Amino acid sequence: MIGVGHPVEVTYALPGPIPAGNYHLVGDGVISAMPMVQFDLLWREPGSQDSTIVSFTHQYPSGTAAQYEETKSGAAVAAVNGDLIVLRVTMLSTDPNSEYVPIAEHPPTPTARFLSVDIP
Repeated sequence: MIGVGHPVEVTYALPGPIPAGNYHLVGDGVISAMPMVQFDLLWREPGSQDSTIVSFTHQYPSGTAAQYEETKSGAAVAAVNGDLIVLRVTMLSTDPNSEYVPIAEHPPTPTARFLSVDIP
């Protein structure tokens, strides 16, 4: 569960650079209240500050489950083997009842897809 004040990060080691292109986010989830969630894709170099590649922000409607997907373009990333790509998910809502739980454990369906980002 991603609630107010509890961002979550998922990291993956990169084998090398990423070309410029489209990043496609699927952010389906189980929600409460009307959470506003930010999804940041970051480049993390050892010993450096994170660099934002692309960000997505979405206000989920009221309900218990919701779909969200969007595509944005990002610049080339001059990563080297061992750098990380990071997906950080942050709750922007200040309502303590707002929650976002990404679909991540059960087999995906057409109406409940895994949290994922396709990179160029």
